[in-house]
Amino acid sequence: EAAASARADLASAKRRDADLASARRDAAAALERAVAAADARHHAEADARERGASLRAVEAHQTQTREAAAREAATVERAVAAAVAEASAAHARDVAELQRARDDRCLEA
Repeated sequence: EAAASARADLASAKRRDADLASARRDAAAALERAVAAADARHHAEADARERGASLRAVEAHQTQTREAAAREAATVERAVAAAVAEASAAHARDVAELQRARDDRCLEA
């Protein structure tokens, strides 16, 4: 009877050992999944930071481009205004010269 009890205890201990081994394997697998998930999250966060930095760089470049275009447009506007003023002054001189020439012809006639 003692031998049967010892065999039952031994079988029970083996089942507990097998259950513990299975639990350890499950825990190790869960730990591996948790580490993989943390690693993936870390990479995703790093990628998001890089994309954010890249987006900020693109936005800064676009701002610089818009500012340069605005400066160029202002330069062109000033050049056009100067050309129009010069042409207007030249036209006024031409008109005045033509009027003097006409007046001189009228006086000669």
